Amino acid sequence: MIKRSVISLLAVFFLLGGVLYAEMPSMTMGSWSFIKGNVVREKGVYGFIGITQGISSRFEVSTFTLAMVTPDCCSELYQGAGLGVSLLYPRSAAHPDAPSYISIYSDAGLLFGLHDINDRDGEPFSKSVSLYLRFTPLSVGNIYYGSREKIASFGLLYTWPDNQFGFFWNPLIYDRYL
Repeated sequence: MIKRSVISLLAVFFLLGGVLYAEMPSMTMGSWSFIKGNVVREKGVYGFIGITQGISSRFEVSTFTLAMVTPDCCSELYQGAGLGVSLLYPRSAAHPDAPSYISIYSDAGLLFGLHDINDRDGEPFSKSVSLYLRFTPLSVGNIYYGSREKIASFGLLYTWPDNQFGFFWNPLIYDRYL
């Protein structure tokens, strides 16, 4: 009960911060590949879609849904949320230094998984919770240009119910500002 209250309070804090800052949200989409570890139940190609909202000139929050695309479409679903930071330049178009076309990003967040949701034998699904850290060595574009591409992002996952580490990478993450 306390964990749920803390998570709800943090979500309201970040959402309120984004609204007060009046930063443009973006629609985010991309691919996700798990590289090593038994963090996921099934290996395959995953796609994700979500929303990213700026909460300051350098920080942003995001929420997304991650789903298996192949080999068994939507058999595994994840819901994620994270906090990101622009390491080189401000991400905001309102900031005087924002029009730099290239930047570097880092973010951290939680990934909640629903595994084997199509399984009709026994339990309908099993759950997992993972903490992720991601680094994006190259990002081109920003709010000023209307879109952003994060290229060759890679990260580390820690799933604490199973006490396991795994790696992932995102070949391309595309943001289109709304």
